[in-house]
Amino acid sequence: MISSLPVRPIQLRITLLIVLSLTAVWLVSKDLSQVVSAQALPAFRNFEGPQIHPLALTPDGTRLLAVNTPSATLSIFQLVSGSPVLTAEIPVGLEPVSVAARNNREAWVVNWMSDSVSVVDLSTGNVTRTIDVGDEPTDVLFAGLSSEKAFVCVSGGGTQSIAV
Repeated sequence: MISSLPVRPIQLRITLLIVLSLTAVWLVSKDLSQVVSAQALPAFRNFEGPQIHPLALTPDGTRLLAVNTPSATLSIFQLVSGSPVLTAEIPVGLEPVSVAARNNREAWVVNWMSDSVSVVDLSTGNVTRTIDVGDEPTDVLFAGLSSEKAFVCVSGGGTQSIAV
């Protein structure tokens, strides 16, 4: 028996059903989460102190000393062969910004964020002493014939005597 419904309403219902089904499939399959590009977000930057003297040579010229500010280390390179050879990575304080070789056996690393100076024994590769020096030190300089005095520049001001 043939339905008594006219042909036009059936076609309209089928068309509407197909359109609604396709719309439902499209909505379900569509990723509703927002896509955000990396450039649209604020850029993350490492916090790094202002490097003042990040490189130094030992007085005999056989080693290059370099502060690695992001990793809070002192890198030591041997210069005896044709190209520098990394021989040690020594942990120091936070945000090292300067290094100075006091002699062929000792280096002083200025740690900006730690408010300290790390004294490094270059023969053993260890920090032998950490000296608190004041707010945000930036550099160290040795004076005297045998480097018996050290001067550390700090942004907080004040004077502190330290036995070298």
